[in-house]
Amino acid sequence: MLKDVPEWHILFSQKSTGMIHTDKHYHIHPAYTLIPDKHCAFIANSREWGMFEPHPDIDDNFSQLISPLFASIFAYWNGKKTYAETLKAICADLQLQAKPLEDMLKPCFENPERIQLRYPETDGQAATLKHWIPRHFIVESQQKSERNDLRPPKDFILPARQWDFSKMRTQFPHSLSFMLTNHCVTDCIYCYADKRPRDIKSLPTARWIELVREADAMGCLNVDLAGGEVFLHPDIEQILQALHQRSFHPYLSTKIPLSEEKIRRLSDAGMRELQLSIDSWDNALMEKMLRVPPSYFPKLQQSLEALEKHGIKVKVKSVITCHNDATETIEKLLTRLTAFHNIQSVSIAPAEYSLYKGYDQFQAYRTNRKQWEKVKACVSAFAESCKSPCIIDCQEISDSRKYFASVDEKCASFPQRARCTGNISSLFILPDGKAGICEELYWHPKFIVGDVTTQSIRHVWESEKALSLYMLSQEKFRRKSVCSICPDFDPCHQRNGVCWKEIIEAYGEENHDFPDPRCPYAPPVTHKFYIS
Repeated sequence: MLKDVPEWHILFSQKSTGMIHTDKHYHIHPAYTLIPDKHCAFIANSREWGMFEPHPDIDDNFSQLISPLFASIFAYWNGKKTYAETLKAICADLQLQAKPLEDMLKPCFENPERIQLRYPETDGQAATLKHWIPRHFIVESQQKSERNDLRPPKDFILPARQWDFSKMRTQFPHSLSFMLTNHCVTDCIYCYADKRPRDIKSLPTARWIELVREADAMGCLNVDLAGGEVFLHPDIEQILQALHQRSFHPYLSTKIPLSEEKIRRLSDAGMRELQLSIDSWDNALMEKMLRVPPSYFPKLQQSLEALEKHGIKVKVKSVITCHNDATETIEKLLTRLTAFHNIQSVSIAPAEYSLYKGYDQFQAYRTNRKQWEKVKACVSAFAESCKSPCIIDCQEISDSRKYFASVDEKCASFPQRARCTGNISSLFILPDGKAGICEELYWHPKFIVGDVTTQSIRHVWESEKALSLYMLSQEKFRRKSVCSICPDFDPCHQRNGVCWKEIIEAYGEENHDFPDPRCPYAPPVTHKFYIS
C-alpha cells in the first residue's frame, strides 16, 4: 500500500505526557476531522462540532495541512477497536514497524498543547514547514463509541509524486458564507458594509436550499448565514431548517429586535444560539449610533427576555465608538447583560475603519488608544468582580505598528501572519448569487469569481477566474507595484495569502495590486485606516 511513499518519519517538538491503556478504545476528538485533498490532507474542525460555547481545551477555527501518510494513519483511530488492535491493523495494512509507529503516535494522545510536526527535507519539501496537531487530538472513546463520520484510511493514500505542500488551496471550499440579503433595520455609523445602491435580483429561496445540498454533497464543513440583516429574509426558517437537517450549524448574528413568535419559529427550525449586537444600554445612544427610532431599544430588551424564556443561548458583541466609550456607559451595559442567565459571553470591541465610509467618517466615530486603555481596565475589573458565569472579554485595537515596523521586523513577522481563507478554503455568496472571496469586498469586480445562478459551487471554485486569482500572474502586476519583481511572489500569495481589503484601505482601490501593507517591501501607507 505504501510502496510509493518515501520513508518520512514524524518528529514532534513535545514528548508524550499521557498514559495510554492498550485495552481501551481511542478516537479522534469529535471536534476534529480529516479531509483528503489532491496533493495533501487537512485536519480541521468537524461539521458536527458546535463551537458556540467556549471549549477551553479545544482549538477552534483549526485548519492544518498534513502529509497524506500521516492522515491515513490517524484515520484508523475511530474508536472501533482497542489501542492494541488499532496499532496492529495500521502496521499490517501500511507495512510499518510497531515501535517507531507507537513512538510517533503517543504525543498525539490526550495532548494538552498543540504538537508541531517537523518534516525532514525530501525532494524539495521544506523542512521548515510548520504543521500542527491540535490540542486533545486523539482521546479515549467513552462507552466504546465509534466515529462513523471519518473517512477510511485508504482515501488518504497518495503516490509521493503527487504530494505538494507548497499550495494551500483546498479541493473544494471548506467554508461557505451565504449573504441572504443586504437589507438592514439599522444604519450604524460604523458599518463596514457596502450599502451603495444596486439594482439586484435576489437569489430564489429554492436556489439557496440547492446550495445547501451542494455544500453537503461536497463535504463542506461550515456554512454560515450573513446579511445585511439575516432575519429579514422572508424564508429564513426554511433555509435554516435545510441547514440543520444536514448537520450544518450556522453562526447567526443580528441587530434586529425579534418577537417571541419569531423566536419560537426560529427555534422550531433548529436555532439554539444567537449573537446579538448591543452597543449600549442607553436608548438615546442607540438612536444616535444605529440611527434607529426610539422604539428600537425597548423592543430589543423584550427580545432578550424572550430569548431567555425559550432557552436560546446568546453571545453579545458590543462595538465601541467615541460616543459610547465612557467607562460608566460600559459598566452599565455589562451589569444589565450579565443579569440574563442565557447570555454566554460579552465581547467589547472597538469600531474599526469602514472601507465604504472612508477616512472622514472614521475620524468622527472612532475611539482613541488612550481611552481604550481605560475601557480595557474597566472591563477587566468588572470581569474579575462579576459572579455571573458569563465570559467577558475586551478585544485589542489593531496594532498599527505592523504597518510601520522596520524591514527586519516585518521580515520576521509577515511570514507568520494569519492565513487569509478567501479563495483558499472559503467562498462568499452575495444576495444576487455572485460569488466573491471576502465579505468585506462585496461586489468588487476583481474579486468576483463566479455566479451560482448559472454555476454550481464546485464550478465556481474550479473556474478560470477563481484559479487565476489564486495562481496570480506576476506579469500582470504593474511596474509601480513592488509585487511585480518580488522573488517571493508565488509562496506569498499561495500559502498565507494577502489581505486585499487592507491593501485597498492602505493604498486606495486603484492600487489593489500593491503589496500587503504588512509586507517588508510595502511602501508607506497613504490612508490612515487605523486607530491612532
